[in-house]
Amino acid sequence: MAVSKVPPRILEWTRPVPREQWDASNPALLNAAKPYEEIEQKIGYTFQDKGFLLAAFTHCSLPANARLVPCILQPMDHLGDALLKFLLSAKLYGCLHPLSPRSLHDARKHVDSNYSFGLAAVRNGFHRFLRSGSPALSEAVVGYVRGLENAVGDAEDAFSGRSHVKVKHLPSGEPFEVWELLKRLG
Repeated sequence: MAVSKVPPRILEWTRPVPREQWDASNPALLNAAKPYEEIEQKIGYTFQDKGFLLAAFTHCSLPANARLVPCILQPMDHLGDALLKFLLSAKLYGCLHPLSPRSLHDARKHVDSNYSFGLAAVRNGFHRFLRSGSPALSEAVVGYVRGLENAVGDAEDAFSGRSHVKVKHLPSGEPFEVWELLKRLG
């Protein structure tokens, strides 16, 4: 049997967040998480550890003394990207004919886009919960929201257009469960 030459702690950096960085039962943390119950209701999931929920909406520009949880967006972002890639691949797997790495990549790329998720986040009001210490970031979010509000036509029509999300790459008669999920959020 071959012995790995990779030191056992080499992948320690991939560990998303040591839970020891905050106390999940801290009354201040639980109180700060109260407004985020709206998000939990919309996504249909209740976080057991509210620290992860707060961390997901806390930008690193927020001063450390104003944070109840550390800035951990990058490891959470990588973990979320990997999970999303897996879930989209699993959902698209039965919808693509002929299936090839290229067709799977192209379909996943068109569904998994910052524009699609940004639009879904704004339509669901998630942008209101972002905690940031950056005026430039706050202005960019406000500008994005205003741009959507001022867009010609209904945002739902723009989001549900087949060409927008490139659903045309899929056979027209087959179910597209990811599309249904995006329609619910969008």
